[in-house]
Amino acid sequence: MLTSTIHDEFPDESLATRPGAGLHRSARGGVDATGPLRVCIASHCLLGPVREGAIAGHYMALAQALLDAGHDVTFLYTGGPLGEASSIGEWIGRYAEAGLRVVPLPGPRLPINNHYESCISYLTYEWLREHDEFDVVHFHEWRGIGYYSLLAKHQGLAFRRATLCVGVHGPSLWVKQSNHELLDRVLDLEVDYLERQSVALADVVTSTSRYMLEWLTQQRWALPSACDVRSILRPALPRTGRVREAAPPTAGEGRVEELVFFGRLEGGKGLALFCDALDRLAAGPSRPFHVTFLGHDGIVEGQHGLGYIRHRSQRWPFPWRAMAELDDAGAIDYLSRPGRLAVLPSLMENSAIAVHQCLAAGIPFLASDVGGIPELVRAEDRPAVLVQPRPSPLAERMRAALDRPARPARPAFDEQADRRAWLEWHADAARLAAAAPTTGGRHDGEARPRVSVCIAHFNRPEYLRLALESVEAQDYPDFEVIVVDDGSTLPAAVAYLDSLEPKFAARGWQILRQGNLYPGAARNNAARHATGQYLMFMDDDNVAKPHELSRFVQVAEQTGADILTCFMEVVESDDPIDLDRAPSSMTLFLGDCLSVGALYNCLGDTNSLVRRDSFLAVGGLTEDWGHNHEDMEFYARAIFKGLRLLVVPEALFLYRSSTSSLIKTSSEYLNSMRGLRPYSENLPVPISQIVSYAVAQAKKELSPPPPPPPPVVEPPAPVELPLRYRLADRINLLARRAGPVHGAARASLVLGLGIARRMRRFARGLGEMARARGAGRDSSPTPRLVAPRGPHKRVRDGAPRR
Repeated sequence: MLTSTIHDEFPDESLATRPGAGLHRSARGGVDATGPLRVCIASHCLLGPVREGAIAGHYMALAQALLDAGHDVTFLYTGGPLGEASSIGEWIGRYAEAGLRVVPLPGPRLPINNHYESCISYLTYEWLREHDEFDVVHFHEWRGIGYYSLLAKHQGLAFRRATLCVGVHGPSLWVKQSNHELLDRVLDLEVDYLERQSVALADVVTSTSRYMLEWLTQQRWALPSACDVRSILRPALPRTGRVREAAPPTAGEGRVEELVFFGRLEGGKGLALFCDALDRLAAGPSRPFHVTFLGHDGIVEGQHGLGYIRHRSQRWPFPWRAMAELDDAGAIDYLSRPGRLAVLPSLMENSAIAVHQCLAAGIPFLASDVGGIPELVRAEDRPAVLVQPRPSPLAERMRAALDRPARPARPAFDEQADRRAWLEWHADAARLAAAAPTTGGRHDGEARPRVSVCIAHFNRPEYLRLALESVEAQDYPDFEVIVVDDGSTLPAAVAYLDSLEPKFAARGWQILRQGNLYPGAARNNAARHATGQYLMFMDDDNVAKPHELSRFVQVAEQTGADILTCFMEVVESDDPIDLDRAPSSMTLFLGDCLSVGALYNCLGDTNSLVRRDSFLAVGGLTEDWGHNHEDMEFYARAIFKGLRLLVVPEALFLYRSSTSSLIKTSSEYLNSMRGLRPYSENLPVPISQIVSYAVAQAKKELSPPPPPPPPVVEPPAPVELPLRYRLADRINLLARRAGPVHGAARASLVLGLGIARRMRRFARGLGEMARARGAGRDSSPTPRLVAPRGPHKRVRDGAPRR
């Protein structure tokens, strides 16, 4: 078997070699179905990097069956270099030894300005387009990895001789519903669109249950005419190499001692329901038993499954444990031992791989009677093993199982017959693809539709010159150019337009001049004067690639679409650009997704191709002055009117992103409300208000987080000064703020201090004289002195001088 030969080392050449190269091709380029087929399986899940899962197991089993039948199989792994169990690198050589070429999806050549799922879908298309050699390509619908590849085939761009098959296993919206989760991210809406369109555009859709096709119909998915129900395949377990054969237990054997919850520990798998049933068992009489939770951790009611179990188990009288480390093979080995009953109380389920494993291995189980589970069990055994997903019925069935031997149910499928049916399907699909005629498009000799290239211009003559050079270099022959000058005021712009007049007149092209009415009015003016069947709108600062017109016309004629947009390569520059300028990033668009288009522009850039009669039927562009988003408004209004908008999954022009562009300098509020105008015109007022609210929430989600605040630096602790210094500092500070008052106060203070010093000296002098007078009374007469008069001490005439 495929996983039975394991080697730790593998040569680097395994990436370049391809087993089974001898393919039989017919003269017309198709495949001869009698020879080996080239099959590609593109999947986000690969056993090895991913430990378990229905998608990983099914596609590995399909690869095994195809390799055993002599076909050449390539597995394009889109899950990234690091898996949940191990990295992809160590598994490439292991699978190469078994004949399977595993190719990790290469990374982008440019940064892509989109969500992860859209990027993976585009990179998948890019790789498959470079290796357009397969007869059958398989995608799963989950995450929409095949969307852009399927869109390219629908548009006649690639895979003309290949059958593109989409297998439906469990869409993201279905998973949300099963886990009782709301759509709470913009990404949820985007992924839902990718998945819906993948199914709608598929050559063939296969489902593992009738239930899932009915669910898709109820959710209003568009299904192709070729829809088929085919049983899920299960790979051989690597530990045993084969599945253990089921054998009915003898009398007295199989008494249940252990109830095993088998599945991921999350809400959709019925973890809360199982705990509710255990609460009822704990409250009533029952034989002693213990409980095991066998599955990887998940989320239930907003918390991790293991934490939820710990909380719920506080009042359980029986022992329990959780085992999250086992892979599929280890889980089946564990359940195969006597005395264990697997319980699978899923709330919603497609074709449950866990039920499939229990049936194939002869493991006794109880499962919910929901979704596609009944389709797996033989009709006469369903009453014994299926139960309504409610706590009381489940508790009663588990209590009854503890009192009698457990017997396995019989499967309603035959694994060998299912493998043969898949092989026969591949042969039929290859024959049909080889015989299918090429349809759509124009044949040689038929007249080509005329295209009117409409360019709005304002005060940017150098930009316009480069844009016109790119238009003149187009490889499509039948087009005209209409330049509408939106009131240019620069002399250089006016002079350049004047210089173009003779050249344009000689070619039958037109230059129209108007006041500054903004791009919507300029493009409407160009459309009124156009003579072409198609209008290609273009900004004067963008640059068209040489095949833009021919690619647009090719896809329009192939599909009959009314509006075509495309990807764009972005050049960050405030200067003019040309085709020699290396782009800095790439932007993808989804197409006619109104739900996401209300939140941000997923519809396309102004650079687009529109049928002229469709443009006029919609009423053209609105002519609001001073703000942007006239293209988003037009696209949404056209979709509401029932026109078809498609995105060409190629970058057909260079988009110049500058700091002074209108979209960056105009009002974000007015731009947003202009884009929402078609929604308010076509939806009831309460619903349009909800849309407006959703736009505000989406802007919060999609806006980059604010920069963190600067770190707070704590100032050093102040030093406590004596009171006299603090008072002096305070007085000095207040005095300095007074300006001139400070100088006068300082001079007064100096004068006062000088007077105080003189008074102290005078007082000392008086004290000395008084002491001298007291001494003279005893020995000599005291001289007569006059009272002092100021600083000069004058004496009477005749008195002795000192």
